[in-house]
Amino acid sequence: MVSEVDDKIVHEIIESADFDHVVVDSFRNGNTGAELAAYHFFARSQMPAGTASKNEVSSSYTEIAEFKSENCSGCLKCISLCPDSAIKAKIIPENDIEFFLENYDDGNTDINVLRNQIVNRKKFSSSGKGSEEGKLIIAIDPYKCKGCNVCKDNCTDGAFSLVKKNNGTTETKRDIFKFFETLPETEKIYIDAKEPLNISLSSDTSLFTGGANACAGCAEQTAVKILLNISGYFHGKENIGVVNALSCSKNYTSSYPFNPFLIPCFNSTTENALSIAAGIRARWNQIGWTDKKLWILTNEGFWHNFSIFEEIISAYDFKIFIINRNFKPENSSNKALNRNENNKRVFFRNIRLNMLETFYREIESANNFNGPAIIEIYTDCPEFNTANTNRTE
Repeated sequence: MVSEVDDKIVHEIIESADFDHVVVDSFRNGNTGAELAAYHFFARSQMPAGTASKNEVSSSYTEIAEFKSENCSGCLKCISLCPDSAIKAKIIPENDIEFFLENYDDGNTDINVLRNQIVNRKKFSSSGKGSEEGKLIIAIDPYKCKGCNVCKDNCTDGAFSLVKKNNGTTETKRDIFKFFETLPETEKIYIDAKEPLNISLSSDTSLFTGGANACAGCAEQTAVKILLNISGYFHGKENIGVVNALSCSKNYTSSYPFNPFLIPCFNSTTENALSIAAGIRARWNQIGWTDKKLWILTNEGFWHNFSIFEEIISAYDFKIFIINRNFKPENSSNKALNRNENNKRVFFRNIRLNMLETFYREIESANNFNGPAIIEIYTDCPEFNTANTNRTE
């Protein structure tokens, strides 16, 4: 809907609180048929940013992650790799820890349970003069953890395990997470941008929420989250936009009305993504928003039409993020790489998801490149590989 004000066309903005009350609550309660009224944003499938954070996705899973602080070395890989943003971390000044613990009283939680979430093996240095070192506290979001095992499989310290859910374990996780949310955000003096994984401690990086309806352990979610982490930290969420042509992400991760993106996002098909992005990019440039980063999210099917897209890509300052689930370096992407190396017009890198520090640095290089850039990330997807195997057979 639009309204005419002072001879200008003003597009109506969705009020997040109104949308939550009318739409999100009905979906969460499972009463859409009885409760959901006609709503004028339905026809356009428009959603406010970050509504997926209100979606509880763990109830159908029987296990939940268990954190063992005594084993943790504070490497922070788990924060980046958790596909559902269910592992949360903050740095608390060492001298303030007891104050927060002793002044937190919900009448239920054992203070020693909370103290056991604090990592003692590593202290984080401060860049501020006269500031004390900080300690890491990690908590599991019991409403988002799907027990996918990604944290356990990738933790070389043995700081994670999976435990069966029961009333006791679930309630304890909720108590810990409730305390965690009362703590202040990590101060910037504890975040060293030269250490890429430290960036995940900043609230500025949280641009892709948990609560998406993707498969447990979805590597696609992890890859997108990391892309937005690094972009958000260095450029701010007001300077990032996404055209989403990832099939899984459109069908499951962003299933209405749960939107995990905290930045402007337009869902599209692979075939239409470039033309939509071209229109957005042209309009942004027209009104002086040349510094805004526009990322196209797509999968390995992009390479089938690369020869058609090449001139369009070169003509615009596109940033293209390809999630390749084939794990075959000899695929057409390498041919494209060779072609781009010859003309030097397009920044191109292909990386595996487990190369975290390289991944972070190459994303920022792509953001800063004066021209179009393509980042191709190789990830595993059992559902995709199984489907293709069955199709071949």
